[in-house]
Amino acid sequence: GLIWTPDGKIVFCHFSDADSITDLYKMNSDGSNRVQLTVNVGQDNGYPSVSNDGRYIIFTSNRVGKRQIWRMDNDGRNPKLLTPGGEKDGNSEFATVSPDGREVFSIKRGAGAAAIWKVSIDGENPTQVSLLTSAATEAYLSISPDGKWLAYQHITNKTESRDEDLNITIGVLPTDGNAEPKLFELPVRRRIIQL
Repeated sequence: GLIWTPDGKIVFCHFSDADSITDLYKMNSDGSNRVQLTVNVGQDNGYPSVSNDGRYIIFTSNRVGKRQIWRMDNDGRNPKLLTPGGEKDGNSEFATVSPDGREVFSIKRGAGAAAIWKVSIDGENPTQVSLLTSAATEAYLSISPDGKWLAYQHITNKTESRDEDLNITIGVLPTDGNAEPKLFELPVRRRIIQL
């Protein structure tokens, strides 16, 4: 993952073959002033998101065992766990910050179907947003500029046969969770070789 900051810098993930660790870095748009933001904290630090005021970087890290959502200052200091949970609570990832910077939305995977959750920027009041019974969220969560809609990759419980055309389904859901998602099927390219 990579993302622009409001002041024109780039926050990005870098995987090291030497130790199999992914860390977050920040640099200027011309590649200068590269700074490592996560050091010696878990093997998997990725999927960055930046608050619109540039104050915080939100990201996924496995530094407590499971993938959870963390917040840090834009210089990498003051890391704070936003989605605490035990083994039964599963993983949280693909975070996105509301335009007003007050809430963080993420996809949580656990024992049941994956769902979209929100938590305050301070890690308080975790609330499930999506209440899907016949489908689950998969990945790539994004929030609209007005903060009213979430878009995500939607996975149905139906299994596609190898003869069917493959589709990706995009779900669009209100951030308050008070409506069923609108679904849009997008055909993907056919595989040239089918196994």
